[in-house]
Amino acid sequence: MHQSGFGVSASPNRGGAVHFGASQVPKITTHRSMRRQVLIPLDTPTVEVVMANATTAVESCNRGLVEAHSKLRVESVCKAWDGISMSTNFVASAAELEVIKQWLKKVAGLAASTVVEPRLPQSKSFLKILGTAMHPRVAQCRNCWRWGHPTHACCAQGTKCQKCGGPHRVENHRSMAWCCKANPKSNPPREATAAGALCPHTFKCLNCKGKHSAELCTGRASNSNIQRPRVGNF
Repeated sequence: MHQSGFGVSASPNRGGAVHFGASQVPKITTHRSMRRQVLIPLDTPTVEVVMANATTAVESCNRGLVEAHSKLRVESVCKAWDGISMSTNFVASAAELEVIKQWLKKVAGLAASTVVEPRLPQSKSFLKILGTAMHPRVAQCRNCWRWGHPTHACCAQGTKCQKCGGPHRVENHRSMAWCCKANPKSNPPREATAAGALCPHTFKCLNCKGKHSAELCTGRASNSNIQRPRVGNF
């Protein structure tokens, strides 16, 4: 198989997804389900900024898509080739690529004049995604951080912190996680983690139970840690 590369910005009309069986391998590039990602060439410093704010990047792009009355949603973001790759629920149109570009530039703090060109993958062979931190064809929710459903189809009652699994957003980890906030009633009393100091919490992945945050999970998906959305909730 050849590695897919950055292609042109144009997009075909959206249609129904093409589904392949476990033993079926398409002989040519499909113009539907396999192109449900957006490739964005970026320099290394900008990639690091985006990945450090991956949750914000996904939420910001989706906010822009909602405001543009689009049904497209960004489900995850990861490093790929000379930039980043955004997994989407549909094949993005040219207008939707423009929305993603504008909101991504805001997250990365790029000037309006900076050239950013989101593109759909193009290849003359079957596309093979390399270097991703997700399970093939399995979405990871950015709300509860479980595998098996996209964020917009999440049925969880509240959000989860991808670092400690607590009932709070990662932005509030310092002020709400037991390991970081002060507790004068503990024995001995515990002071709050100093600003700028590393969090002393031992991370525990919500999926594989490994000692890392859920957004960095590369463990193999199993029936026990994949939560699929209930029919009728989306």
